[in-house]
Amino acid sequence: MHGMFAFKNCAQAPTPNFLARQRKSSVLWRPSRNAGRLRLHWREQQYLLRKALELHGRGDNKEAAAIFRQIIESDCREPKALSYGGLLVATEEGDVKTGLRWCERAVELAFYDPQMYINLARLHERTGWKTQAAQVLRKGLRVDPGDEKLLAEIERVSPRTPSAIPALKRDHVVNRTLGKLRA
Repeated sequence: MHGMFAFKNCAQAPTPNFLARQRKSSVLWRPSRNAGRLRLHWREQQYLLRKALELHGRGDNKEAAAIFRQIIESDCREPKALSYGGLLVATEEGDVKTGLRWCERAVELAFYDPQMYINLARLHERTGWKTQAAQVLRKGLRVDPGDEKLLAEIERVSPRTPSAIPALKRDHVVNRTLGKLRA
């Protein structure tokens, strides 16, 4: 065997200090962006994530936002934490820039999860950007066309003009044709 860990006997094994020095001098090792902050073990992160989601479900959003911020600032890159944390940090603490960054990162990491698109769209809607909210939801529908949550959310968010002839159903051929002509 070749490499740093090929030893003939235990006396040749590197000491922990040697490994630490080697790791720090290595090109592959980089200090954390949050070098001075407390780093949580993944089990602690998962526990706090469950607790924050439970608080959010009960409507205690201020406390949930604080816990999400703690989780994310401890180098957690769990998409669910980023998405819900971004939504709550923006709406409860007023830090919209950070909230948008976290929600967009969650969509990048978990593009297959419709809830990530819904949370980003809700954040856009609450900041007054209904058009962007509808665009985000349409992007989510391209990933998962049959998702009922996305369809319900886009029905709620997307601005609709009243039908041309209210007596007829919205999807009637005459209303659809007149609507296309009006647009």
